[in-house]
Order: sequence, then structure tokens, then C-alpha cells
Amino acid sequence: MSKEELIKNLKESRKELMEAISGLTEADMERKDILDWTLKEALTRLLAWDYFTLEDVNALQKGKNPKHLDEISNHDEEKFVTDRKDKTPSQILDEIDKSTENVIQFIESIDELELNKDRGVSWKGDNITLDWLLDYSDHDRDIIKEIWEWRMKKGYDEGKKGS
Repeated sequence: MSKEELIKNLKESRKELMEAISGLTEADMERKDILDWTLKEALTRLLAWDYFTLEDVNALQKGKNPKHLDEISNHDEEKFVTDRKDKTPSQILDEIDKSTENVIQFIESIDELELNKDRGVSWKGDNITLDWLLDYSDHDRDIIKEIWEWRMKKGYDEGKKGS
């Protein structure tokens, strides 16, 4: 996948995320009946992916195995969420904006040939390359889909369809 495609996918998924939460209040984002967590916790988990992805990309560039392939939904992610429990949803969204920009800047800074370079690392049958790690917009869209389903179930946006 090219740098342009990675950036386009990330920007599109984050735009879709903002559309999915548009009009929700801070109180809505703290309700426990969305997803398996509060929306704020789900957004914080999404934020964790940005941080963990950049850590894993840096490890892979140094010839090390990415740490979070097996652990992303376990201890590190829980600690990440716990460490941000006192932040407001708006603060989490601000941090997502900054982390999105950090990921984009990283993608822009890397040589195109480095993205697909075989580094001899595989996971569950997939060859792990930088572009493989950086293409996680589907994870965003899983959360976005659940947000739209929750909105419809709760009567938000009658007649409006989500992604």
C-alpha cells in the first residue's frame, strides 16, 4: 500500500468517526451502554492503537518483533485506558487529533520502499511490514459501525444511516 493510500484511509476513517459522534454530549460519551465500554473508553482504545502502532513500527524498523500484535487488547490497552480515566471525552478527542497527525507525519516521513520491505517477521500467517501495521483504519471502522448501531438503537438520528 502506498503512503498516499495509508494517509487517505486514516483521514477518511477519522472523519467517519467524527461524523459518528457528532451531536453526542460528554454525558452520552460516558454512558456504559455503548459497545462493551463507554464511548470515551472506546475512543481511548482507538487512541491506544495510534500509540501502539507507532511503537510497533519503530520496533520493526529496528529489527525487533512488534510488541502489541498479541497484547493490544490485553494489559497494555487496559493500562492505557486506566491512565486516561480522568480525562474528559473532549480531551481524548483532542489527543486523537494529535495522535492522528503524528501517525500521518510518520507515514509522510518514511521512504515509500520501506513500507513494503520484508523484515522477516510474520504473525498468524501474515508478513508484517510497515504498511501492514499502519493500515488499521478497519479497526476504526469497527468502532464507528458500533457507534452508529448504538445511536440507532437509542433513537438518535432517526432515519439516518451510518457507515
